[in-house]
Amino acid sequence: MEKSSFELFLDLITFDQSLHETEKKLAAALAHLTQVKKVQEGIVTRHEAVRTHVHSLKKEVDVKEREMKELDSQEKSAKARLGGISNQKEYQALKDEALVLKKKQHDYEATLMTVWNAYEVAQKELQKHESEFEAQCTQAAQECAQQETIITECRQFLDAASHERRAKEQGVPEAWLVTYSRMKNSVKNPVVKLVGDSCSACFHSMTIHDAQTLKTQQLLQCKGCFRFMYDSAQENLPS
Repeated sequence: MEKSSFELFLDLITFDQSLHETEKKLAAALAHLTQVKKVQEGIVTRHEAVRTHVHSLKKEVDVKEREMKELDSQEKSAKARLGGISNQKEYQALKDEALVLKKKQHDYEATLMTVWNAYEVAQKELQKHESEFEAQCTQAAQECAQQETIITECRQFLDAASHERRAKEQGVPEAWLVTYSRMKNSVKNPVVKLVGDSCSACFHSMTIHDAQTLKTQQLLQCKGCFRFMYDSAQENLPS
C-alpha cells in the first residue's frame, strides 16, 4: 500500500532524527578542533616570545661587550700617549682622561654582568621551554588529527545520508519541506502533537475552525510558534 504524504513526512523526520547524534558529534569535533588550534597558536606565540627575549638579551650583551672593548682600547691609547708628553698640564689632563675611562670600564663591568646573568637565565628558560614546546606541539597535533578524523568520518556519513534523504523527500509536499527545513535548524521539535486544543510546544490554543482543518490536512502550522502540528489521534511521531 502506497504511503500517504503525512506518512512519508513522518519517515523523513524519523530519518533526520537518526542523524542528530552524528550532527552533534560533528559540531563538537569542529568546536574542539577550533579550540585546540587556538591553544596551538598560543603555544607557538609563547615560544616565539621566549626566543625573542633571549635574542634581544644576546644583542644587548654583544653591544655592552663592544662598548667595553672600545673603552679598554681608549684607556690603553691614553696610557700609551702618557709616555710621550713632557708638558705637566697635558700629562695631568691625559692621566685624568685615562682614570675616567677606567671608571667607565668598572661601571660597565657591573652592567655587563647584569645583562650576562639575565641572558644565561633566559637561555636556561629557553632550553626548558624547548622541551615543553615539543611535547605540547606533539600533543596538540595528535588532538587535531583525532578531531579531523572524527570530522571526516561524520561528514562522509552525512554526505552518504544526504542521498538517501533526498529520496525520502519524494512525495512530501514542497510547502511542508520548505517550512520544515527552515525550522529544524532552529528548534529541536519542529513538528509536534496537538494536545486537546493547544500546541504541545507553546500551548497556543487553536480555533475550532483550525482544529477541523487539521483533521483534514493532517498538518497545520501553529499561529503561536509556527511549528507543524498534527492531531494526536494520527500516527505518532518519533520522540
